[in-house]
Amino acid sequence: MKPPLVVRLAAALFSIVPLMHAQSPAPKKSPQRATVTELDLRTGKQKKVGTFTFDDIWKGTVDQRIAAEIAHQRPDFTMVTSWKQEWQQWYQILRSKKGVG
Repeated sequence: MKPPLVVRLAAALFSIVPLMHAQSPAPKKSPQRATVTELDLRTGKQKKVGTFTFDDIWKGTVDQRIAAEIAHQRPDFTMVTSWKQEWQQWYQILRSKKGVG
């Protein structure tokens, strides 16, 4: 007599789990980093700000945009007339890209 299907699946699962744990885990990749520089428009000199991960750079960009909106500054690009349009266009571009990051 064959064991019920659930018992057979459970036995198969328990025989696979040790094999999964026996494999060495993939080495963790350190996050990619980039050096950020600022350009002084008056003097034309570059100044190194620091080396940051791409996540930190992304978060900094979003923080700058939010701070500019709160300070009632105009959006960076002249094609948009309001912050609402700026955010809509930005998210539309992000959604259209495949595999961002």
